[in-house]
Amino acid sequence: MGVRQFSFTGGEPFVVRDIIRILEYALGLAPSLVLSNGTDPVLRRLEAIAVLAGRPHPLSFRISIDYADQARHDAGRGEGSWRKAWQCLAELHRRGFPVSIARQRDSGEDTAAVDLQYRELCLGHGLPGGTRIVSFPDFLTPGAHPDVPLVSEHCMTAHQTADSRSRFMCHFSKMVVKKNGRMRVYACTLVDDDESFDLGGRLDEAAGVRVMLRHHRCYSCFAHGSSCSEIHPG
Repeated sequence: MGVRQFSFTGGEPFVVRDIIRILEYALGLAPSLVLSNGTDPVLRRLEAIAVLAGRPHPLSFRISIDYADQARHDAGRGEGSWRKAWQCLAELHRRGFPVSIARQRDSGEDTAAVDLQYRELCLGHGLPGGTRIVSFPDFLTPGAHPDVPLVSEHCMTAHQTADSRSRFMCHFSKMVVKKNGRMRVYACTLVDDDESFDLGGRLDEAAGVRVMLRHHRCYSCFAHGSSCSEIHPG
């Protein structure tokens, strides 16, 4: 089917008992990305993870560090999470794995200034100053139903270019998730709380289903240019 990358997300993928075996298999087929909180479940498995560097395709990690402020990060994720996430990034980088950072974006922020704070923190933890930083707006909790405009076909053609449209994750990727004991395919990783985005039980049948951007997180992607992916379909 021309799959170029597998991405594993959660929750925390490393709480899955067989995740090392799953990644070993995936890396025999295509490059893979793990989105992780970078805390104890990863730190406990660093030696097992190191073995994955020898697979046919590369493994990369994106670690969530919500804010460039320890107290603010730990307030949402638990005391000590900040320190462990930076330790995890440094340990993975030392073992040769490409790493990036996922952060939260504040409304009205000076993005360049915030990213500079992260780059200084990276250097302070033995990471390259050019470490990729991916920022996300507040996507709200699963099941939230804020009142946002519908992203219509006109919106996509009037306010997006052909190139920017091609960068929407739902254009070139899908999420496979096990729900209620069945494997299901959803339009992307952010809309599995809405059954209308269930595209079927197989990737081949889901590939031809038109995705209507009516979820509030679709609007966030439209308005802020968010993407969980690190590849471009072109």
